[in-house]
Amino acid sequence: KLRHMKTLNKIIIAVVVLALIGLIIKFSNSKKVENIPEPEKPVVIENDESIGTFSDNDFSFQYKKDLIAKDYNETSSWRGNTQTEGEFHVGILIPSSVQPNTNFREAKFTVGLSSDSVALTECLIPTNGERAKGEVTINGVVFKKITLTDAGAGNYYDTTSYRAVHNEECYAVEYTIHSTNLRNYSPDQNIQEFDTPFIVQTLESMAQSFKFK
Repeated sequence: KLRHMKTLNKIIIAVVVLALIGLIIKFSNSKKVENIPEPEKPVVIENDESIGTFSDNDFSFQYKKDLIAKDYNETSSWRGNTQTEGEFHVGILIPSSVQPNTNFREAKFTVGLSSDSVALTECLIPTNGERAKGEVTINGVVFKKITLTDAGAGNYYDTTSYRAVHNEECYAVEYTIHSTNLRNYSPDQNIQEFDTPFIVQTLESMAQSFKFK
C-alpha cells in the first residue's frame, strides 16, 4: 500500500510539473507573439493636387498650380523673335511674387504653332540672334533647342525655345525669364539676386512634360 501511495505521488508530481511546463511554454509563446511587429501597411500615394494639367485636342503639359498666377492670354505672336503668322495657343505666367525682394520680374511659358511656309522654313534653325543648343527628345519627339538673350534699359530677357515640326506645323514650346539689373536698385532696397535654378527648373518641368496626342 505504501508503495502504491509513493507511485501515486510520483504521478501527481509529474502531472503538476508537466502542467507548469505547459504554462511556461504558453506564456513564453504569448510574449513572443506580442513582440512580433505588425506588418507594415501599404503606402498609399495620393494624387499630387499641386500639379495641374493643361490639355487640348493636340497636346498636353503639366504645371505647378501654386506657381501659376493665371493663364497668360494675350494677343501676342505665336512665338518670340519672329514676324511670321501663327497661333498663340496657350501661356502660363509666373509672377514676381514667387521671388519677392529680388530682381525677378516674371517668366512666361508659352505654346504656339504655325503652318506659315516661312515659319516652317525657319522652325528648326536659329535666326535673328538666336543660338542653336542641339537636340532634345521630349516624350519621344525630337525638338531643336534654341536660345536667345536680349537686354535693354536694365532689363534682361532669356528665352529657351523647343521647336519641332508636327503634322506639317511648327510648334514652339518656349519660356522667357524677365529679370532686371541689380544696379538699378539702391542698397537700402535690399534687392537680392533671384533663384535662377528654381525658376528654370519650374519652367523646364513644364517643357519636359509636353506631349503630343
